Amino acid sequence: NETGYGVIMLKADLWFPSIIWCGKLEVDTAWLKNYADNLRKADPKGHSVSNHGGWQSKSIESWDTSPQELMYFRSVIDREVKDCVKQAGLPMLQMSNLWFNINGHKDYNNLHDHQNSILSGAFYINVEEPDLMGNIEFHREDAAIHFLPPLDKYNHFTSQKASYRPEEGLLLLFPSWLKHNVNGNLSQKERYSLSFNFTPRQQPVMQDGQQN
Repeated sequence: NETGYGVIMLKADLWFPSIIWCGKLEVDTAWLKNYADNLRKADPKGHSVSNHGGWQSKSIESWDTSPQELMYFRSVIDREVKDCVKQAGLPMLQMSNLWFNINGHKDYNNLHDHQNSILSGAFYINVEEPDLMGNIEFHREDAAIHFLPPLDKYNHFTSQKASYRPEEGLLLLFPSWLKHNVNGNLSQKERYSLSFNFTPRQQPVMQDGQQN
């Protein structure tokens, strides 16, 4: 044109995005709740990692003696993670461990990540009062907060955290390095959830002369 200016179409390259996959699963949550109750009854002390109060089961890492219903749940998660792996260009992954969480009144989970894994997840088994039982929050770790002015409305690009309300049947999958916490349960009822990690799938050791 006469001004000498051209029109340039800029393309947005998304580098280092924080991906959170979410959706609802149709699985037998009643069975999972009962299984968690039985685990707590057998081990009332449980395990403590990021949880402040509440009960957390010991990590389940062997599937040889797992009930059929738990193996089915694992297969459903495997299917979902397989799709996420393709989307993100990750290597093939396998579930390395899972554990159950029961948070009662005022129980919460401190800010943490899941080291030594690639993808992690949370599944909500029983949530009777979703608005009171504590959102899970994922936090960004760059310095954007020091650059952005106060905004009337925040979005996926400008927010400092992503918050998800617990719902029965809700599945969240996320990179294991994404720091997150769980707010306190303000209900008098207990909230049941299940967490798990995925690591790179181990390749079978090949003998001399063997091929994949």
